[in-house]
Amino acid sequence: MNLDKSIKITILGCGPSGGVPLVGGIWGKCDPADPKNYRTRTSILIQTNDHNILVDTSPDLRAQLLRENIGKIDGIFYTHAHADHCHGIDDLRPIFIANKKGPIPVYGEENVIDSLVKMFGYLFIKRGTSDKSVQYPQVLSPNVLPLYHQVNLFGLQWTLFEQDHGFSKTTGYRFGNVAYSTDVKALDDRAFEHLHDLDLWIVSCLGEKLKPTHSHLDLALEWIKRANPKRAILIHMDQSLDYAILKAKLPANVEPAYDGMAVFC
Repeated sequence: MNLDKSIKITILGCGPSGGVPLVGGIWGKCDPADPKNYRTRTSILIQTNDHNILVDTSPDLRAQLLRENIGKIDGIFYTHAHADHCHGIDDLRPIFIANKKGPIPVYGEENVIDSLVKMFGYLFIKRGTSDKSVQYPQVLSPNVLPLYHQVNLFGLQWTLFEQDHGFSKTTGYRFGNVAYSTDVKALDDRAFEHLHDLDLWIVSCLGEKLKPTHSHLDLALEWIKRANPKRAILIHMDQSLDYAILKAKLPANVEPAYDGMAVFC
């Protein structure tokens, strides 16, 4: 259920862990003349009820937020703690300082939150604790969310569901009638229980060929056919997927993302 049907989702980045082009100017099959083939690391911004909400903080977060003129973040949901999805976390410090509203809440499944606190403890530790090396105020507040339970946050109902990332797990999110699935190789029946009656599914599609830890084009399209959302957008695409070529061969309700793409639900 969407408690407020006015949701704007901006694709901050739709690229793989190395972006497109890869370092060295490697464009693969992507036409460098098409700006929609320039892909920063994957993350989205959700704007609803006067809130700005991130899903993941890619290493390109600073440039992404500057591009979209975003200076306020009210919360962050994490899919997992891999570098290409969380290493922009330090770019939240100037937002915290400018907004002067206290620590920014961070949400995720327990293992994800534990990993973030271990890797970026200086952002989560409260000044004045037993750790005398802490000289700065707490920037982020950790919040563990259970899988498969609805929680009401920022005027939306959120449900977390588990995804298979090959050698690890990631978290998929459903918020309102929108779902977000990145870095996923397999989805079980329980996950698909949360992928029905969707207005929009933003779903990972790394490349053309079979991948060990990510969905590829044929698999992503198979999932979309099963879930049957009104609209689906492909993200986390590598240099094997040229925007124009891919768009021309996709079903009518499916399209590739591009950096800066905005959709309303």
